[in-house]
Amino acid sequence: MRRLTRYSRRFKVHLLLALLVATGLPVAEIRGVTEAAADPVFNLTGSGWGHGLGMSQYGALGQAKEGRTYTAILRHYYQGSYVAGIPLPASIRVGILQNISSIDFYGSGGGYQIQVGASVWGTTAGQWHLEAISGGLRLRDPSGTSWDIGSSWARILGFEESGTQIWIAQANKTYGRGYIEVTKSSDTAFHVVVVTTYDKYLYGLGEMPSSWPVEALKAQAVAARTYALYKARTSGDHRPGCDCTVFASVQDQAYVGWSKEAGPYGAQWRTAVDATSSQVVLYGGNPILAVYHSSSGGYTEANEDVWSGSPLPYLRPVPDPWSQIPDNPYRQWSVSFTSGEIAAAFGMDTVFAIDLSRRTQGGGLAWAVLHGMQGGVATSKWIKGGAFRAALGLRSIKVYTQPEPGFDEWILLLNPNSSPTAATLSIQRAGQSPAEFRYDLPPNSRSSVRLNDLAPPGEIAVKVTSDLPIAAERAMYFGYRGWLGGHSSEGIKQPRTSWFLAEGYETDEFDTYIEVFNPQTSSTNVRFTLMRDDGYTQTVSVAIGPNWRYTLAPSTVTGFSFAAFSTSVEADIPVVVERSTYFRYRSPVSGEQRDGGAAAPALAQTSKEWHFAEGYSGPGFDTWVLLQNPTTTRAAVDVSFFVEGSTPKVTTVGVAPRSRATLLASTVPGVSGTSYAITLRSNVPIAAERAEYFNYHGITDGSVAEPTPAPRTKWYLTEGYSGPGFDTWVLLSNPLTDTAVVRATFMVQGGSPVIRDLSLRPLSRTTLNLGSIVGPVSASTVLESTNGQPFVAERTSYFYYSSPTGWKAKGGSASMGLDSLSTEWYFAEGYLR
Repeated sequence: MRRLTRYSRRFKVHLLLALLVATGLPVAEIRGVTEAAADPVFNLTGSGWGHGLGMSQYGALGQAKEGRTYTAILRHYYQGSYVAGIPLPASIRVGILQNISSIDFYGSGGGYQIQVGASVWGTTAGQWHLEAISGGLRLRDPSGTSWDIGSSWARILGFEESGTQIWIAQANKTYGRGYIEVTKSSDTAFHVVVVTTYDKYLYGLGEMPSSWPVEALKAQAVAARTYALYKARTSGDHRPGCDCTVFASVQDQAYVGWSKEAGPYGAQWRTAVDATSSQVVLYGGNPILAVYHSSSGGYTEANEDVWSGSPLPYLRPVPDPWSQIPDNPYRQWSVSFTSGEIAAAFGMDTVFAIDLSRRTQGGGLAWAVLHGMQGGVATSKWIKGGAFRAALGLRSIKVYTQPEPGFDEWILLLNPNSSPTAATLSIQRAGQSPAEFRYDLPPNSRSSVRLNDLAPPGEIAVKVTSDLPIAAERAMYFGYRGWLGGHSSEGIKQPRTSWFLAEGYETDEFDTYIEVFNPQTSSTNVRFTLMRDDGYTQTVSVAIGPNWRYTLAPSTVTGFSFAAFSTSVEADIPVVVERSTYFRYRSPVSGEQRDGGAAAPALAQTSKEWHFAEGYSGPGFDTWVLLQNPTTTRAAVDVSFFVEGSTPKVTTVGVAPRSRATLLASTVPGVSGTSYAITLRSNVPIAAERAEYFNYHGITDGSVAEPTPAPRTKWYLTEGYSGPGFDTWVLLSNPLTDTAVVRATFMVQGGSPVIRDLSLRPLSRTTLNLGSIVGPVSASTVLESTNGQPFVAERTSYFYYSSPTGWKAKGGSASMGLDSLSTEWYFAEGYLR
């Protein structure tokens, strides 16, 4: 038996509904129950700082520390470019103040001149004042004497020649190169620019610490010079709004003036500028738009993804691992916002989920999708990545939802027909009208739909309808109580009034849920009969409304808060039933802990014969056979293990009336350490399941699968992925005494089918690895006997899953194949978060 161990129980949110139902409250009153909650907090993580285009400054630092030259650094960030010296314009105009009404200034270190129109003043000390007045400018000297002059321009000049520096109070900076020019922009305001040479402009550029390695400084100097020249050639030297070539702010480049070259390591910076004098970055003989940024977060961006427009060949995304060096304080960062703060930033009433899964070519945020309410209506609002960054004041678009695992649910659709068809997904919530989404399915194709992209968080059930018969499965990946994993389940073809679940376990480390979906237009009474392995039973009756999904937590039923059990479900009208379990399992064989979860559809019948294609009791695997006897007669069950490469191993298990029993496969002689298929034969009709808890190459989780009552000549496995991080297996069993010849058709999503033919020996099991056959793709599998001999098919997957919203999980799942197609499929289990 599985070991019962202590773990502090986290009470389940939806138990309140279960308790209310059990007390007989009307359904209408149950629908009104809500849970009070504080304003949710969204935790975001990110990396890098800036727009992510072109050269990464911290990346340049990292490359320089590795010994790369400035030309190599520049060629890496500006693809297809080269560095060359070319003639530069005689001067550049640097806009330090715009549309300002006055300036106060003084010089230190020597003399300089002030020119307003044709008038010139020589000065050596004191603070002067210049202001815009109607019809001209007013100049006031340190003594208070003023002159009104009918001129639209003024200059402060001669200070560089005398070694004087000019401090301007409104800019709070000092300038020592070229001259300062004032040009009126209106009757009462003017622009202020520094006019100097390109290299002297670079002397005062505060974009990179002067203490950095010289090759990084040279790369910065050439990039900045190129950017300025590009602006001069494309926008001119008298741009509207500044009368300048470049702004002195980060709108263009941060020009800080004299403090840069006079500060620590200023001489080293000037040396880098001088060593690269006249050099710029060219592409096709022309200066490029040499934008740069602080750090990229590991990969730079494409210009069309950040600023739209046509792609520029030299602004392509490139790897930038150097930007993630320890020197970079922004290689990783995190911020938190309440739901209310995010809602206010984007004009919504509330936000209950954020999807940051849509990424740019360089891995940045392309679109943020906010799910919430606006104007009292549920809505999903799409925000461009750059706008999302700006509205929240984020450092970069390399932003992610903090990897706090949730629940991702996928529906997998297989159309094996030679004609196209269409499928409709109906997402049902308790007490609400279904939300419907229609999809076109090409012939011989496999499609995947992530339900988190379609509906807000919470419990759901799903119905799939199609014009032609198809196959459907569900895959879920989750984080639950810190337990990470995934499970899968094939769809249920039709609702029924009776269902059976052989497996059930409830302790502080096992949380079990039984999900019932009533897809009908009228209410129904449902009776859950829980059967412990010691013969104790308990029945719970509930009323479930039309189009209603209900969840029973067995831990709320007297006598089942700490028990192993099976369940029978009966309803007045046809319903759909599944079970999900989340666990911290401790192996009775190795003592290892395995966290995860599993799910399976209920069985629509009992049978005297059951078949499983999968079974493994090798290192790290515990396989259990779960048996339910809902009859009043004791069951004697022969359990046959068809071991690969060996003869069958058989044992008999007795199951008391209205009870259940379990068998750990490795305790059967000859089974431990082997792979096998399983066949059950009983004297009375029973229900059965198989549970596996495993450590598969470091992936720990568990899976549960229901059996088939008989081998079939055709099987469909809708789910199948063999891309990075996924290892998927197709398991085939021949429990009969004649060879089965099978054709396997792998329907690759977006590609051509791959076909393999194989023979299944009598009383044997065969294993196929999906990736070794079709490569790293998504693929459904159709298996058909070509000689009329029936067989059994299952699929298992082991994975490292990366959610589109940033969190990760590792685990495994298993599902029995589908023996036929249908135009209707139902899934009672479903949860989005």
